[in-house]
Amino acid sequence: MTKCLFKPDLKQVISGSNDGLILAWGLRPNARPNKFAGHTGPVTDVAVNPTGTLIASVSRDTTVRIWNNNASAFCTTLKGHSAPARSIEFNQQGTLLVSAADDKLVKIWDVQKLKFVQTFKGHQNWVRSAQFSLDSRMVASGSDDRTLRLWDVATCQQVHTFTDHTGMVQNIAFHP
Repeated sequence: MTKCLFKPDLKQVISGSNDGLILAWGLRPNARPNKFAGHTGPVTDVAVNPTGTLIASVSRDTTVRIWNNNASAFCTTLKGHSAPARSIEFNQQGTLLVSAADDKLVKIWDVQKLKFVQTFKGHQNWVRSAQFSLDSRMVASGSDDRTLRLWDVATCQQVHTFTDHTGMVQNIAFHP
């Protein structure tokens, strides 16, 4: 298992794994999970939109996938990264996704239109993590280049680079 996400309000645990599968487990005893199959490489991250109706995933197969969180498991594949994708996150409104990958890029995706919006370039090594601020105006990204970078979503410009880490930045999070 590469990622486990607990959503108590949905009464689900969602997992991504090296076998390329995403499983959505109900919390009832003996419940069988909904299976989401489509990635051709290990799943590296999963996220759920605020209403719980969509699951997003990224994989070493370089794709971003958006799944209906129900038994149909309908999937849309978004292509844009040229190397394994590492991180996926919905914004608070559930209208945008941010992905990060080994191609040194951070990308924004429109969930409703199911299309690429913009790319943030500047990292010098693999990008391990990316996340929206609560108001969705900023994105933070962390990389193997030992930096944390802040990006303005509206202007697509880098706002600041934090360089105090002496090792790879594996995870980042905004604090309210």
